[in-house]
Amino acid sequence: MTFAALIKILEKQRQLHTSLYQLAVEKVEIIKNGDIHALNQMLKDEQSHAAAITMMEKERLKAIAVIFPNSSQHRTIRDCIALAEGEEKIKLIELHQELVSILENTKKQNDLNEQLIYQSLKFVNFSLNLLRPKQGAGTYAPPYGKQQQRPANGSTSVFNSQA
Repeated sequence: MTFAALIKILEKQRQLHTSLYQLAVEKVEIIKNGDIHALNQMLKDEQSHAAAITMMEKERLKAIAVIFPNSSQHRTIRDCIALAEGEEKIKLIELHQELVSILENTKKQNDLNEQLIYQSLKFVNFSLNLLRPKQGAGTYAPPYGKQQQRPANGSTSVFNSQA
């Protein structure tokens, strides 16, 4: 039984996940700089990576189905490692460890990016609240307890143009 097809698929997955991780690392500076255009482009790149990873995952499942043709269970890379021998086993172990490591690093990086975006949003909301006047807190309102008197002609203008 050969695991060559599975190994090629896992190598492609490793490459895609490594590239996706690099995008997540680059996203930190984009978020810090507040570059919305670059962030939108980054999201498009991540979506294309996710689509390619999904396609490769389907290929991986097909390759595992070939290795375990009569199995109704969901088989994993660990199941393949248990069945493999020699160089193929060593390569599968290496790829498995690398993929797990890359996925853990990507998750940590995405968590950091999420926190940065959250902090950026809090700052933007804080800044907007500073610039936005509060309702009913006008600077030129009469003191509490005094009623504002309107002119007899019904005008609410501050200036008297007839004087």
